[in-house]
Amino acid sequence: MWMLASAVTWFDAKHEIDELLDGHLAQAATLLIAQSALDESEHSFSEPEHKHKYSSRVAFQMWHDGKLRWRSGNAPVQPMTSKRNGFDTASIDGATWRVFATQGTEADVNLFVGERIDARNDILYAVLRGILMPLALGLPLLGVSAWWAVRSGLAPLRSLERLLRQRTPDSLGAVNLADTPREIDALVTALNGLFMRIAELLENERRFTQDAAHELRTPIAAVRTQAQVALGAVSDADRRHALHNTVAGCDRASHLVDQLLTLARLESPSNSTATATTAAPLDLTVVTRSVVAEVAPLAAAKRQVLSLDAQAECRVSGDPALIAVLVRNLVDNAIRYSPVGARVNVIVTSEPQRQLTVEDSGPGLLPEVRQRLGERFYRVLGSGEVGSGLGWSIIRRIARALHLSMDLNTSANLGGLAVTVTWPETGS
Repeated sequence: MWMLASAVTWFDAKHEIDELLDGHLAQAATLLIAQSALDESEHSFSEPEHKHKYSSRVAFQMWHDGKLRWRSGNAPVQPMTSKRNGFDTASIDGATWRVFATQGTEADVNLFVGERIDARNDILYAVLRGILMPLALGLPLLGVSAWWAVRSGLAPLRSLERLLRQRTPDSLGAVNLADTPREIDALVTALNGLFMRIAELLENERRFTQDAAHELRTPIAAVRTQAQVALGAVSDADRRHALHNTVAGCDRASHLVDQLLTLARLESPSNSTATATTAAPLDLTVVTRSVVAEVAPLAAAKRQVLSLDAQAECRVSGDPALIAVLVRNLVDNAIRYSPVGARVNVIVTSEPQRQLTVEDSGPGLLPEVRQRLGERFYRVLGSGEVGSGLGWSIIRRIARALHLSMDLNTSANLGGLAVTVTWPETGS
């Protein structure tokens, strides 16, 4: 619009200036006519037949020896100015003139050429008209165009607003908008990604709540039953036995709560970011030795032989807390599901690969059972052990979070189950 307004202004101003110069050319033609008819008498020359519209606004006089010798038809009979040289603004017959005075070849010859001020004003008004009229017409059109463009550009945002207002709190499906521009499409994609993460988080919380309610119901009921038995016991031995079972039930409930909280942490959408942030170099030998010391009383209670074969140092990278939970669950499962008097070996190696191996002399697992290990609340039937079925689910999720590979096989040394966890070569 500005380019168009500038072009119109340029053409209009050029036209008006051309008109003025053409008027001067017409007056020059009049002077040439006057020269061709030069004599000593006073002459008043009429305008040419094809005069220009500005011709009547330009006049000339020639005075010789104080007498008017020549003048244009529209020039007055009195001198146009009292000056003999230079420019002057004079009022003649009610009109204002801009007059240029100069002397001729002789000292007593004076030539006056004048132009009416209103002619110049007309040119000025024409130039202003050329500038202001296109703007007066163009700026409203530009404003309407900008309003229409902004309104059209924001239409997808208004549609998105309506869709979001109509959504219920539990509606977390993808937002679908037709014919969205590229900028709005990026916003919709980001919103859909957010909805998906929120839905995943809510689903994890829902499952955690259901799992906790389902799994805690049994140990709480058992604790309540044992407490009632203790209240109704007649002998001290019966009361002591019931209280011992109550403490064991509390321990199982506490262990279950720890397992559920660990599983909830691992299933959090932000876990991968948190794991990458907290990953640090550590000595797997030190972590494993500490865990084995913690669970040794469990093995001693079952008269099992728990051994640790670890190299002096095995440097790995990962979240120290998650690696400790991984080792603890592996060793705890080996102790729990191995019979009385069994052997449990924990082996840490750094060459040729950084590995953690936990093997036992228990009955082992069939291949089809090994494939199901890691399913939530899946427990091997006939083991005789009380558990939540979450240990292997936690183990596999930690291995996935830390990018570890895990193999389940039959132990070549002890004949039971052997679990080998391998760290990647990059140490990540």
